Amino acid sequence: MPRTRKPAEPQRRRSPGQGQVYADRSRNRWIAAITVDSRLVRRTFGSEDEARAGLLALHAQLAAQTIDVSRQTLREYLVEWLADHVLVHRTKRTYEAYSGKLEKHVVPRLGNLRLQAVEPKHVRDLYTALLNDGTTTRHKVPRRVPLSPTTINHVHLILHTAFAWAVRDGRLASNPCDRVHVPQKATYDATTFDDEQVPVLLSAIRGHRYEPLWRYLLATGVRLGEATGCRVEDVDEARMSVRLHEAIAYVPTSLRTDQRVWWERKAPKSARSRRTTPLTLPALAAIKAGIVQAKALRLAAGKSWHDLGLVFPDVDGRPLREPKVLKAWDKMLNAAGLPKCRIHDLRHSFAGIALSHGAELLGVSRALGHANTAITDRVYAGRAFQDARRASDAVGNVLGEDGAETGS
Repeated sequence: MPRTRKPAEPQRRRSPGQGQVYADRSRNRWIAAITVDSRLVRRTFGSEDEARAGLLALHAQLAAQTIDVSRQTLREYLVEWLADHVLVHRTKRTYEAYSGKLEKHVVPRLGNLRLQAVEPKHVRDLYTALLNDGTTTRHKVPRRVPLSPTTINHVHLILHTAFAWAVRDGRLASNPCDRVHVPQKATYDATTFDDEQVPVLLSAIRGHRYEPLWRYLLATGVRLGEATGCRVEDVDEARMSVRLHEAIAYVPTSLRTDQRVWWERKAPKSARSRRTTPLTLPALAAIKAGIVQAKALRLAAGKSWHDLGLVFPDVDGRPLREPKVLKAWDKMLNAAGLPKCRIHDLRHSFAGIALSHGAELLGVSRALGHANTAITDRVYAGRAFQDARRASDAVGNVLGEDGAETGS
């Protein structure tokens, strides 16, 4: 019986022209891979010894010219795509999320199909099955739970992207997901704070450990990861601006090279997200309060302090963990008797207040770091009603009474 080793780290051990054996810790398995005709052929195994034996078998098949790349299964292709594209170009947290959804929802039903045999009907049947029958849970007493349309939309996005890479590589003539109707995902109705509610919120957070951070989020509309990753060197007080070129992202346990470092600094998805945004006096005041608080935390921490130069650090200087901030946020809302909402809704509150006070959609889009104004328009269409009202009133003023008499 082959001995089983726990995969150590996700780094690959490469030997030029000899293939590779590496660990996929997120799935507790080992991968043997070899390049054939500029394409990577992979096999999955339960232990490192099995994977090394599998690599030798692949070499033997290559020498005998018996490897048929066209018979690559969808499961094998997805393992390759996740490692070569998602893990390289996206965050480790995204890799874990993608691999988890594919492993749980797609691979059990479609994984054994040849990649080139996947048709739109297979994808449609998959979505129907997920919507009606769902996926077996991993609880102590497993049960089948139907998936929501929103979750199926997420699965569709991941699968569509994976097939798009296969089309680019010449493995597929077309994307099977292009001709599939996806269930309409549910819309989230954010709970936002308007002009009258903001003073109530500010009163509720006064004196709280995270008051500077929460004030900063409301005053700028930035994402939580952008705020917790903000460094003192990013702030330009003279120009009243802050540079937002990186954010803090969580690294799953299985993908850490050092278990003490649970975070990574990542660049935003789009060029528009890498931005320098203006600061108002309240936003600058929140930053200054955060810096003062950080100095006090540094004195209290002493030698255990991690000097990362963060404006809103944790008690030891490292980045704030998102669950810790969210838990404190929910507790504060409950104690203050305020409606339950996500901390991300502060971003929506910023946009809603800006739009209701005459800000243009383009300006709000740039402040939020959206890739384009179409995203801003879709998310805040309802909150831009006042902007549409002003546009209509402007035309109405030009038309005057003559326009009102038409058709009377």
